[in-house]
Amino acid sequence: ISLFSPFNPHKEYQFAAGYGNGTINIWDIRQPKGPLQNINAHLQKSVLCIDWHPEEKDILISGSNDRFIKVWNVSDQVAKSPLSALQPLFQI
Repeated sequence: ISLFSPFNPHKEYQFAAGYGNGTINIWDIRQPKGPLQNINAHLQKSVLCIDWHPEEKDILISGSNDRFIKVWNVSDQVAKSPLSALQPLFQI
């Protein structure tokens, strides 16, 4: 299972893909041989929603059936303090 984000509003050739194993890949359509980055985002739980921050460069938000929302700085693959939700997240 894979889930694709809209294109990054700050980098028009870049998008993110979330997978059932909890990882997120950052892709550039100009370099289709493989992802630019692989983020171990949600520890074996499916990524259910991802989106780019509309104003902050390199900030990606993800939600999972682990019931956490994570805000990522993809330039260094570091998550800000995760937010806990009451239910799995299907939309951010």
